[in-house]
Amino acid sequence: MTDKVNLRLEQTFEELEEYERRGLFTGPEIKSIVSKRTHFEQLVARPDPKKTDYLRYIAYELNLHRLRRERVQKAKYYVPPPPTEEERAAKNAAKDKGAKQSASAYKFVKKQFRYLKNQRFMTKVGQARLASLFRRALRVFPEDIYLWQQYIASFQTWSPEVVQQVYVAAIRAHPTRPVFWLGAASWQYSVRTDVFSARSLFQRGLRLNPDSKHLWLEYFRMELHYVEKLRQRRVLAKSIADSTGLTADDDGDDKESDGEKDDTVADEQAFDLPRLPEEATVTDSAQPTLTTQIAFEEGAVPLIVYKNAVQAIPDDLDFRMGFVAIYKQFPYQIQGAKEVYRDLTTAFPTDPKALRCVAEEPLTFVYPDTVWYVRALAKTHRSLSQMLKQFPTTAMYLEAHTALAKALKHTLDNHALRSFIIQALHCWMQQVNDARDGSELLQTSDYSMAIAQWAMGYANIYRELKATALKSQISELEDAVPILKTALAIVEKTNRTVPQADEPWLIRVQLLKTLLVMESADPVADIDQAIHSQSRSAEFLAIYEQAVKRSDGSLTLWDEYIAFLTSQWELDVQALGLTIKGLQTQSTDAPTLPKLAAINTTVHDKFHALVKRAHLHPSSDSTNLKSLVEVEFVNWATKAGGLPYLRQVYQRLIKTSVPTASFYDRCIKLEKRYNRDEPAIISRLFERFVYVNPQSHQPWLGYLYFVYSQGDYERLAQVYWKAYRATQAKAILELGYKVLLDEKSSLVKSGGNA
Repeated sequence: MTDKVNLRLEQTFEELEEYERRGLFTGPEIKSIVSKRTHFEQLVARPDPKKTDYLRYIAYELNLHRLRRERVQKAKYYVPPPPTEEERAAKNAAKDKGAKQSASAYKFVKKQFRYLKNQRFMTKVGQARLASLFRRALRVFPEDIYLWQQYIASFQTWSPEVVQQVYVAAIRAHPTRPVFWLGAASWQYSVRTDVFSARSLFQRGLRLNPDSKHLWLEYFRMELHYVEKLRQRRVLAKSIADSTGLTADDDGDDKESDGEKDDTVADEQAFDLPRLPEEATVTDSAQPTLTTQIAFEEGAVPLIVYKNAVQAIPDDLDFRMGFVAIYKQFPYQIQGAKEVYRDLTTAFPTDPKALRCVAEEPLTFVYPDTVWYVRALAKTHRSLSQMLKQFPTTAMYLEAHTALAKALKHTLDNHALRSFIIQALHCWMQQVNDARDGSELLQTSDYSMAIAQWAMGYANIYRELKATALKSQISELEDAVPILKTALAIVEKTNRTVPQADEPWLIRVQLLKTLLVMESADPVADIDQAIHSQSRSAEFLAIYEQAVKRSDGSLTLWDEYIAFLTSQWELDVQALGLTIKGLQTQSTDAPTLPKLAAINTTVHDKFHALVKRAHLHPSSDSTNLKSLVEVEFVNWATKAGGLPYLRQVYQRLIKTSVPTASFYDRCIKLEKRYNRDEPAIISRLFERFVYVNPQSHQPWLGYLYFVYSQGDYERLAQVYWKAYRATQAKAILELGYKVLLDEKSSLVKSGGNA
C-alpha cells in the first residue's frame, strides 16, 4: 500500500514544482497540499475504502483546482519566475562581456507564449488528476449513480470531450438507467446543438427502457422544441426577406438550421455506442419530399413519439396528461394538441379527470385578457355541464369545480367573467344540495371540502374589502353569504353521509364562524367574542359534541373542541366581572358565586364526559386522546379554583379511571408551582407516576431529583433501588444517581470547610 501511495504522489511532483515555480502557491502551501494528498491516498488505498473517502478527496481536488484557476485569472500579465542559479551566472557572464540586454516585443511575446503553454499544461494536469480520481472511485463503486452524475457535472464546463466519454461509459455501465440516456441526449441537443445524435440517444434509451415515462416526455419535448425553433427561424428569414426585398431560400435555410449538419460532422460528434441488433438502417439517399416537409413543420414527429409512448404505456392517464402540459408550452402546435385531446376522449371516455381535461381544451391556447377567452370559457362551461348531466358523480363534480376555480384565478379583474364563474359554481353547489341523491353524491368528503375551502376563501376576500370600506369594489363582488350557506348545507350532508370523517366537521365549524362574522355588523370582530355575544355557544358546542361522538377521533378535532370550550368559559367569567387570577386566589364576591358555580359545573361535566369517551375510544390514538383531555382538564381546574379545585379534580380522576403518564406529569408540575408546604402530596403523585410505565427512566429520575431536593437521602437510596430493578435504561439511571451523589459530597465538603 505504501508503494502505491508513494508512486501516485511522485506523479504529482512535476505539477507541484510548476505551481511553486510560477508563484501560484507558496512553499508552505505546497507542503500542505502534499500532506493532504498523502492522507487521502492512504485512505483510498485501504483494502476496503469508503465512498466518503473518495468524495472528500474529490472535493478537496475540486477546490484546489478552482483556487488555482482564480489565481491564474488574477495574474493579468506574465510575471517571469525567479531565475535559477545557472540563469543568474549566465546573465552575469553576459554582462561581463558587454552584451546588451534587450526587451524587444519579440522576446515578450515568446515569453507570453511559453507562459500560456505552461498554463495549458497545468490545466490539463489538474483536469487529468480529477478524472483519474473519479475513474478510481467508479472502479470501486460502479453502481453509484450520484458519483457518475458528479463526474459529469464537474467537467460540464471544462472539457466537452471528457463529458462525452463519461456519458458513454455511464450508459455502457447502466443501460437501464434512463437518467444517463436523458442527460446525454439533453447535452447533445442543448450544448452541442446536434439534434440527430440527441434523437438517436433518445431512441436507443427508449428501446432499452420502454416504460420510462420521463424519458418519453423529454423526447417529446425535444422534438416539439426543435420544430418550434425551425418555425421561428423561417419566420425570421421571411421577415428579413420582406424587409430587404430578397427571396428566402428555403432549401438553403434548411441546410443551415441548427443541428442539421452534414454526415461527416454528425458522425464525428455521435456517441460511440455499440449498435443494437434491432436497429433499422436508413439509406442516406432518401430525400424528404414536400409532403414530408409540411408534415414535419406541422408537428408530425412529436405526434409519432406520442403514439409510440401510449403504445408502450397504454393505461396511464397522468402520463398522457403530461403530453398535454408540454403542448401548452408551445402555442403554435394546436393541431397536435387536438389530436392528444381526441385520444384522451377515446381512451378514457368515463374518467372524470380525462373529461375535465378535454373540456378545458378551448382554454389551452387562449389568453385570459382576450375576447376569445370569453367564448372559450362558455364552451368549457357547456362541456362540463353536459358531463355532469351524463356522469353526476362526486368525482365529476369535483373535477368540474376544479376547472372553473382554476379559470377564476385568471379572471379576478374581469367583473363579467368573475360573476359568470361564481354563478356557475354556485349553481352546481345548489344542484348537489337539492338533488334527491345528494347524500349518495357525497359518499366522500373531497367535494364538500373543496367547495367549503373555496367558499371561505371568497368570503375572506369579501370580508377584507368590507373591512376597508371599499364600497366600489364591494358592489362589484357577488354576495358571499348565499355561497357560504350553500356550502354549509353540502358539508352538513357530508357529516350525515360520512360521519366518521373528521375534516368535514372542522370545516363545518369554520364555515359557521365565517358566516357569523359575515352577517355581523363588525367584519373584523373576534370570532369567539362574536359567538359569545350572540349567545350561540350552545349551538357550536352541540356540533363539537356530535363530532366527537361520531368521528374517528382526530386529535385536531378534540383539541379544537377543548380550546373552544375553555375560551367560552373565560368569556363567561369575564361577563361576571371576574378574572382568572381572582378565581385562583379564591377572592370572588359572594353574589357571583352561584352563577360561577353553575358555569364551572357545566364545564366540569363536559370535561368528565370527554375523559370517559377518551378512555373508551376504539381508535389507535386513544392514548394521546386521553393524555390531551386529562392534561387540559387539570389545567382548566387550576384556572377555575386554584390548588384546592385542582386536587379535587385529579383525585377524582385517579379514583374513577386509569390516568396516563402525561396526566401525572402535569399534576406534579402544577403542585410544584403552587404547593410550597406539602411535599408529601407531590411524593404520593410520584409514586403513582413511576408505576404507570416503570420501565421508563425519566419518571424515576424526576422522582430521584425531587427526593434529593427534600434532603431525604435515606429515601433517595430506597427510590434508586426500586428504580434500578424496574427500569431498562440502567446506565442512564446510574449516571443521574452518580451526579446526585457527587453534588451531595461536594455540599458536605463545603459545609465541613465552612
